[in-house]
Amino acid sequence: MDGNKEFRFVTINKNDRAVHVKYSTQGKLTLFSKSLMEELTQVAEAISKLPNVNVVVLSTDGPFCSGADLNDKEGLFNSKESFSERRQTLRVGPDMCKAWQNIEAFTIAAIEGHCIGGGAALIAALDYRILSKNAYIRLPEIGLGMNMSWHTLPRLVAQIGPSLTKKYAILCEKISAGEALRVGLVEECVEAGHSIKRAQALANQVESMPTHSIRMTKASVNAAAFNLVDAIGHADLDQYLLTESTDEFKKAMKVFKG
Repeated sequence: MDGNKEFRFVTINKNDRAVHVKYSTQGKLTLFSKSLMEELTQVAEAISKLPNVNVVVLSTDGPFCSGADLNDKEGLFNSKESFSERRQTLRVGPDMCKAWQNIEAFTIAAIEGHCIGGGAALIAALDYRILSKNAYIRLPEIGLGMNMSWHTLPRLVAQIGPSLTKKYAILCEKISAGEALRVGLVEECVEAGHSIKRAQALANQVESMPTHSIRMTKASVNAAAFNLVDAIGHADLDQYLLTESTDEFKKAMKVFKG
């Protein structure tokens, strides 16, 4: 599989039964635009069609995610869209996360720098998270007058339980690498700059295992852990649309943009 010529932000390298996906916005910040998320969705859907892949590593050239690209005026923040068009545009986030969750192979996130908002939503849809020790995770949405969406809350409840999910989503505080490891938000912490190296070492182990046994095991675990993701998360897109109309949202975004 080689989709490098097809994508602006994403590069794909396949080696036998392992795939390494790397995305980059070629800047100091890694901002999630509509175009980037559409590419990540397309890549995940393409990987899902490969019958002999055991493991997928997802990484970036810089920080894993710095949040949404507020300058994406033709995409995520297109003020000219009708309500129905806006609702369709907002599907790009949950569709991306669902596409990555639906990959049958074992998925690993290699996380450097910071992992904010949509990045935290994305890694919650993967199977295993390796975080550098100088990195942090943050869910800033409520502080910006919106809800945490993209079906993230039920995934986090399955991962770290209801109390911590509410704490991190409501308080919007930075979650250090040490705390993230302690509570189970990530599975490993490594020295700064070593997350990809560790992810590749783990991928080598997974690559040698029987493909169908991996996929059956993952399907069973996900069915047990994520059986309420769609049942609970289905409304969060419309909840977000509701928050966009509130004074709290407008005031928070005005302050955030400076």
